[in-house]
Amino acid sequence: EKGLPLGSGLGSSAASAAAAAVAVNEIFGKRLSYDELVLACLKSEEKVSGYHADNVAPSIMGGFVLIRNYEPLELVRLKFPSEKELYFVLVTPEFEAP
Repeated sequence: EKGLPLGSGLGSSAASAAAAAVAVNEIFGKRLSYDELVLACLKSEEKVSGYHADNVAPSIMGGFVLIRNYEPLELVRLKFPSEKELYFVLVTPEFEAP
């Protein structure tokens, strides 16, 4: 259970695609890199909600990811100083995203 409400715009389909890709990659001995996994997930996400890596990349790579380019795909994992305290607020709307 991923704990993300369906249709909320929080990337539940990306989380599902990422979980499946990582699981299959584990079964086959981690043959694919992060970039290759993101590309595979982008293909499946394209069928559901369009070709964008904003949710897929962080789901695969963890943390914050800068998407510099799509053609060719260029991802940069952003590092934050561990001594900084970061706070996040998440609000779930009462309606479904289109």
